[in-house]
Amino acid sequence: MDMQIDFSDLCMLLTEKFGDDPKICPSARMLLDYSLVRWVKIGMSLAKTGVPVGKDIDWEAMLERFSKRILSAGEPQKGNTTGMVWPGHPGAAWMCARGLAKVSDEVIAAADSLLEEGHRDPDGLFDDPVYPGHLSTVHLAMTVPFLAWAGKIGGQARYFDEAVKQFTGYAGKLYDPAARLWHPGFLPGKANAAMTGGFWDHSCMVPELYPEKVGVYPGCWGSGEGYALFALSELIFELPDGHEAKQKLIGMRVDMLEGLLGHQDPNGMWHQVLNDWGSYPETSGTAWILYAMGRGVKKGTVDREKFLPPYLHGLAGMARYLAYDGSIFNGSASGFCPGGRGTAVDYATIKWYKDESFAVAPVLLALQQAVQNECAMHLIPSFGEVMNQFTGE
Repeated sequence: MDMQIDFSDLCMLLTEKFGDDPKICPSARMLLDYSLVRWVKIGMSLAKTGVPVGKDIDWEAMLERFSKRILSAGEPQKGNTTGMVWPGHPGAAWMCARGLAKVSDEVIAAADSLLEEGHRDPDGLFDDPVYPGHLSTVHLAMTVPFLAWAGKIGGQARYFDEAVKQFTGYAGKLYDPAARLWHPGFLPGKANAAMTGGFWDHSCMVPELYPEKVGVYPGCWGSGEGYALFALSELIFELPDGHEAKQKLIGMRVDMLEGLLGHQDPNGMWHQVLNDWGSYPETSGTAWILYAMGRGVKKGTVDREKFLPPYLHGLAGMARYLAYDGSIFNGSASGFCPGGRGTAVDYATIKWYKDESFAVAPVLLALQQAVQNECAMHLIPSFGEVMNQFTGE
């Protein structure tokens, strides 16, 4: 990687390579579009202050380019290998919350529909209508941020309160406070091969050998934890300062991030299975963690003295999996209860892919957060300095 480039150059590489890429699968496209318009907003804001980010970039034209697609997206996409549907386009909701789009009626209608009609388990948590009772941290990424943005737009506590209820309810079932790690999902009975399609092909098991009851998945999938961190980080940012749950949620994120420090490898990466370095270093899970850590560093809600070194180390480690043309290596495909068991071994058998659709959004989000921490907050050194410090390159 050329040390003369900076974090914003990396963001632009990803934007140009994947921004209109037809190979991005529809369910991954939703979060990617959100990450694209968020990057444009950051670029526009920094350019107005005179910070030379994205030289000679027409930010207004880029915003129009991406927002046009977002606002004409039609029906929300279903989540990958699950019947749960996005309540609305996350990019549209976020733009509306930031005053970049006038779709408040549509966002509020989608949020109301989720609250009134969204499929829930017996405890009131949004679950998978294809397999009632199936919980996944991906569901948190699909619902909690959207409800938080709806709360920002509508100014109604019920959207924030429901988002808090969903996150804390999921944490009660999937977060292991002793290990300080998330399990990615829960199945109340036997796994159903029909709900997961080709993602089971990497397992040596066959449906006839799946256990009769799965329960909480034993494995700790890096991207699974990442989706929970994403949902929590968006919720914390949008939640009003006076909300009674805000400090508790900030403490939960600190606990999660502190638990992850012990699983960062000597090269700055987190792995496909978080507590198994025998699995491969994985880019998308690492990026989700860095995005959440970067937001905490920016806002001062984590101890900067403790978290800045691993944060910078992680940015340097992740950058070594990015190519000159913006290609991303070691990205994990989505995985719902692989092998019919969801063990660490099953998650380790999920292959990594170059330019994996689900890796692009978290990598772009992590890098744009680094741009803010360097250029707006002056909390971290340049990309070249970070790479030189941790890799000697």
